[in-house]
Amino acid sequence: MAVDTAQNAYVAGFTTSTDFPTTPGAFQASAPGGGADAIVRKIDPTGAVVYSTYLGGSSIDEGFAIALDSSEDAYVTGTTESTDFPVLNAFQPALAGGGDAFVTELNPTGSALIYSSYLGGSISASINSQQGDGIAVDSAGGAYVTGETQSSDFPTTPNAFQAALGGGQCGSSSLPQPCSDAFITKVGAGGSGVLYSTYLGGSSADFALGIGLDAAGDAYIAGGTDSADFPVLNAFEPSCPTKIAGTLLPCAAGFIAELDPSGSALVFSTYLGGSSGDEATGVALDAVGDIYLTGGTASIDFPLANAFQTVLRGSVNGFVTEFNAGASQLIYSTFLGGSTADQPHTVAVDSYGEAFITGWTESTDFPTANAIQGSLGCSASGTGSCMNAFVTALQAGGAGLAYSTYLGNGEQLGFAIATDAGGDAWVTGASGTATFAAAISRPGLVHRQASPRPSTTTSGVQQGFGGSIALDMARVSAAPASLSFSPQVANTTSAAQAVTISNPGTAPLRFSAITPSNSFSVASGGSCSTSGSVAPNTSCTVDVAFAPTVGGNLTGTLTLTDNGIGSPHTVALSGTGQDVALSTNQNSASVAAGGTATFTLSITPQGGFNQTVNLSCSLPATLKFSTCAVTPASVTPSGTTASTATVTLTTTAPTLVAPRSEPYDSGRRGPLEVPPFGRMPWTDSRRPLLLWLVALLGAVVAASRHRRHSRGGGNQWVPA
Repeated sequence: MAVDTAQNAYVAGFTTSTDFPTTPGAFQASAPGGGADAIVRKIDPTGAVVYSTYLGGSSIDEGFAIALDSSEDAYVTGTTESTDFPVLNAFQPALAGGGDAFVTELNPTGSALIYSSYLGGSISASINSQQGDGIAVDSAGGAYVTGETQSSDFPTTPNAFQAALGGGQCGSSSLPQPCSDAFITKVGAGGSGVLYSTYLGGSSADFALGIGLDAAGDAYIAGGTDSADFPVLNAFEPSCPTKIAGTLLPCAAGFIAELDPSGSALVFSTYLGGSSGDEATGVALDAVGDIYLTGGTASIDFPLANAFQTVLRGSVNGFVTEFNAGASQLIYSTFLGGSTADQPHTVAVDSYGEAFITGWTESTDFPTANAIQGSLGCSASGTGSCMNAFVTALQAGGAGLAYSTYLGNGEQLGFAIATDAGGDAWVTGASGTATFAAAISRPGLVHRQASPRPSTTTSGVQQGFGGSIALDMARVSAAPASLSFSPQVANTTSAAQAVTISNPGTAPLRFSAITPSNSFSVASGGSCSTSGSVAPNTSCTVDVAFAPTVGGNLTGTLTLTDNGIGSPHTVALSGTGQDVALSTNQNSASVAAGGTATFTLSITPQGGFNQTVNLSCSLPATLKFSTCAVTPASVTPSGTTASTATVTLTTTAPTLVAPRSEPYDSGRRGPLEVPPFGRMPWTDSRRPLLLWLVALLGAVVAASRHRRHSRGGGNQWVPA
């Protein structure tokens, strides 16, 4: 499935109906016959059919994947057994085997081919021996096709990364078949030729199910492998993690590989899985090159990171994984499923980094959020199956579900998903019931276009469905994403800076809390509040101020708790507090009564403090016979280097009375001790004095501050 910039959806599939609805002027308006024919359909945002056409010959033809170029030409791949499949400007004009892949480009109106070609080798096996399962288109109109082949002579190009089939025999002992390999083929614009074509596989079965492209033209291929010798390079998981007991399979794991623009070398290739069987079914890339994968797993030890669902809940669950560019580490990886069986099929990613997944589930407890259908729409009876399609959107970073919903009322399968510029998700799949639309509780959100086709399920008949889901969800975008404040003197408040909070969503944004941390505060004047709301496509502001109480580099966070996807949302805050720290070279000095004690005071700037500091000192009232002074009376630190001043404590010897006749009382001998808070007992002035620095030192920034700090050695300083 693909969606263009005008929100038109393009769907490829197949039907056995000879009366499948087509449109006037369609390239192939009537059924060519042969059991199954590929179909291509364009649907506008209201659900109306723009064009609808068959694509096939007189045998079996099936469309599996579709992509668009900037001109809205549709590129389709799949498989065909028809010797008369429509071809034009073909690089391979004839069927080579029992079943070949095909690649076709249709014009924007669906009325004519630009080119159409077979793609395959001479294997004479039945249908699906060669098939295209994924297709992508670059900005130059080059088409990249991936899938699987059992042909040893599948067309490859010189300097292909892997020029030969990996080998090995698969199938049963009575009916052995060559094992399949994945293939990747790049076709030039307009079908001008094969620019590169390569196998990708080991000595057992390998298959590719999805492909993505980056801006450089590297191709990303996702699939599954049974090969213990699958080619790996710069691998996150360099060896197969799986060996299923009771089987002869050497491996059963998913894989993701990046192929360079020439198709001649891997950039990376890695297994992905646990110990019990896994496969990757879909791949997508975001704007920064992160890689999103989905698929199925039976492994309780599937690699996880930052998972919102940390346990395998059923026999098979889905997984959703985001790798960084280069796939060297997981951004997140999580299970997705309930207690029965679940199978994701395709993944897409929007501009917010949210991953959208569709597939099918049999679980009555599949995880849902903001659902348009909150429960499984059927129940299994007898030998009949009960499964619904699902659509799930994961928040950026995998923190949780943005929304997740069932779709269906009995035997519905989601096959493909795409997102459009308006934030809607488009999904297509198959339905085993003709009343599928009745299962949707909010009419108009899913535009159903049905087409009968064969089914291997117990219902006997399936219809295709396709449509868009537009859920009302608030979103949050903060600009700037961080605030940095200029240096600010401690215990003063900066001018406010504004953060603009936008709501690009489709529902009103409401805040339950707007909370700054540490030395930051919300100032008056902003328009965001917990009492109002922000309408879609509008914004409000939060004014933030910086009020440090200490010096140094300080950080904090503005936290917005709201109803938007991904709440809470944060804005990083930083600033530098400016202050000074006081210290002395000594805590005490011993002088004779009447002597002077001198202390060196260091004034050390913090956070680049470079303002004038006024210095003063005073003594407790109990020290009646001593004085103190600070020289100089003010200093201006450089911002990096400590300034110094001198604190002088001068004692005064008491006047002695006339000698007395009684003997001298030796019990009164001893030093004059000035304890920390100035208690000075009378002592003999003839002994040396031990003076502690007990002056109350005042250090006042010229810009007035009001605070009190404790300092070491029992001293204190306060504003004068």
